[in-house]
Amino acid sequence: SQFGKGAATGSSNWDTHVYSTTGYKSGVKMEYSPATLQEHMAGISTNPSANASYSNINYAWYPTSSGSLYIYESGTSRGAYGTVAIGDKLSIIYDNTNVYYYHNNVLKRTVAVGANVTFHFDTSLLVINIAQYNYYAIFEPFTARYEYPSLKISSTAGYPFEVLGS
Repeated sequence: SQFGKGAATGSSNWDTHVYSTTGYKSGVKMEYSPATLQEHMAGISTNPSANASYSNINYAWYPTSSGSLYIYESGTSRGAYGTVAIGDKLSIIYDNTNVYYYHNNVLKRTVAVGANVTFHFDTSLLVINIAQYNYYAIFEPFTARYEYPSLKISSTAGYPFEVLGS
């Protein structure tokens, strides 16, 4: 499932995001490969429409423009997890018990979460000048494929986004 492509311009704030209006309960998989190392976070959130800040993403990968790779949870850094390159595969899986972070299919972190949580795909984008955020993400139930989740584009600072479907 191709999820979307975003492009934005604007200020140096974490005030733009793309997220899914579709959420999955009791198991979800989020996976993407950054096509550029612009400052952004991508992951899963229980309430993605609350705001565009990365503090609203419960479990997120944070690849920096310098190539460092971090994990953030509800706005708090959980540390550095090596380096990332364009095209690497970053995944987050919730199996109705734990959240697992994978980098190129290698497990990096496990977090106990509990059962029956509904998660949505969510991002937070740090927009500087004419930054381009090009990525395609898969967001699906962990136990079955979902063809194309619905999208909601939210740009609290009024930045344009383009979303492409498969």
